[in-house]
Amino acid sequence: MLLQIIKRRWRFALSSLILIIYLLSVIFAAEKDGDFVHLWVGARTITSGQPAALYDPDLHYDILDRSHVDAAEFWGPRYDIIGVFFYPPLAGLLYAPVSWLPLFEAQFVTGILNILAGIWSAWMLWRILEGRFSLPSILIILFTFPSFFYSFVLGQNGILTMALMLTGWELIRQKKDTAAGLALSWLSYKPNWLLAIGWFPLVERRWRMIGGLALGGLIVTGLTAAIVGIQPFIDYLDVLSKTAALHNLPEYPLNSQYSILSIFRRYFGIGRSADLLGWGSVLLLFGGTVWLLGFRLKQAPSTHTLFLQRAAISWIMATLLNPHLHHYDLLLVTPALIVALSEWGALTGRDQLLLGGIFVVNHLGFVFIDILGLHATLPLPAFGLLAVWGWFFVRLSGASQLENFPENRLATGGANPVTGKLHLRYLRGILKRWSP
Repeated sequence: MLLQIIKRRWRFALSSLILIIYLLSVIFAAEKDGDFVHLWVGARTITSGQPAALYDPDLHYDILDRSHVDAAEFWGPRYDIIGVFFYPPLAGLLYAPVSWLPLFEAQFVTGILNILAGIWSAWMLWRILEGRFSLPSILIILFTFPSFFYSFVLGQNGILTMALMLTGWELIRQKKDTAAGLALSWLSYKPNWLLAIGWFPLVERRWRMIGGLALGGLIVTGLTAAIVGIQPFIDYLDVLSKTAALHNLPEYPLNSQYSILSIFRRYFGIGRSADLLGWGSVLLLFGGTVWLLGFRLKQAPSTHTLFLQRAAISWIMATLLNPHLHHYDLLLVTPALIVALSEWGALTGRDQLLLGGIFVVNHLGFVFIDILGLHATLPLPAFGLLAVWGWFFVRLSGASQLENFPENRLATGGANPVTGKLHLRYLRGILKRWSP
C-alpha cells in the first residue's frame, strides 16, 4: 500500500520539496547582490524623484554608494559608458514598487515573486498542454533547469519574460488573440523579446493579435511616459544603440554568451567575418521556421498537436533571435522540451533515445561545461538550443501527414491524456521518416 502511494505521489512530493528548497534559498539569493542590482538602481532613480536621470551613470554610481554597495567593486569600464541600467523606461517602472525597499529587502521580495512567476508559468504550460503532462512534472523540470536557477539567484527578469510569453500562448490557445497581444505587449520592457515574437502573428495571419500588440504598446508607452516623462525615452535611444553593440564595449562576457552569433565569435573572434556567418545562420533558421509555419503547414489540419509544436518552435525561434543571449535567457527552451516530452509514449525507441539525449544536453550541458571550465570552447547550451529547433523542424516538416488522423483520435483515441501516450498507429505518418 505504501509503495503504491509513493508511486502515485512521488512527483507531487518531489515538486513540493523543490519549491521548499527554493523558498529557503531566497535569503541567500537576496544576499548575492547579483544582476538585480541593475534593475533596482534604475527603478530607484524613479522612486527617488529623478526619472529624467534614469540613464545617468553618475546618478547610478551615487545610488550604489549611498546604498552601501561596494560601487568600486561592482562598477566596470563599460558602466562608465552606459551606466548600470540599460533597459527601457518601462522596466524601471515595473520594478519601482520594490525599489522603495532597501536593496536586500527588494531582492528578497523579488525572489519570492520569481518563484510565484515560475509556478504561474508551470500552470500556464499545463493548461496549454491540456493535461498531456502533469503539473508536478512540469514544475520539477522547470525549476531544476539551470537557467531557471541562475535567473532566480541573480534576480534576473527571465522568469517574468517566460511567464508573459506562456500567458500569451495560453490566451492564443483559448482563441483570445487580442488579449494575447495585450499581454505580450508588456514585453516592451525588454524589447529584444518583443521583436523576437513579433514575427509570429504576421506569419500566422493573426490580425487581432497584431491589433492587441499595437494597442498594448500604446497603453504601456503612454502610461510610462505619463509617470517618468519623455526625456528617458530620448536618452534610451542612445543607450539602445550602445547595448546593441555590446560586444564592442569593454568587459564583454563572451564566455557566458550562447547566441548563434557567439558560437562563431568564439571560434573566429569578434569581428565582421564571425558576425556575417552568425547572422547568416540566424537568417537561415528564421527562414526555415517561417517557411514551416507560414507555407509548409498552410494546408495542414488545425489540431492541438500541431498547435503545441508550432508554439514550441516559436519559443525556440524567439530565443535564437536574441543576439546577446546569456544562459539565464534560455528559459523558453524548457517549455519546448516539455512539449516534446509530452509525446514520449508515441515515439519509437530511437526517437526516445534521441529526445532523451537532447534533453540531457539542455538540462545538464551548462553544469557539465561549468565543472570542466569549457565555456570558451564548448558552448553546449547553444548547441542544445539548435538541437531542440532541429527536433521540431523535422517533426513539423512532416506534419501535413496528420490530415488523415482527426484531432479527437490524436488526443483521446487509445491515449492517456495525462502522459500523452498515443498508440503508434495514429502517428505512423508523422513518424515515418524517423522509423528505423
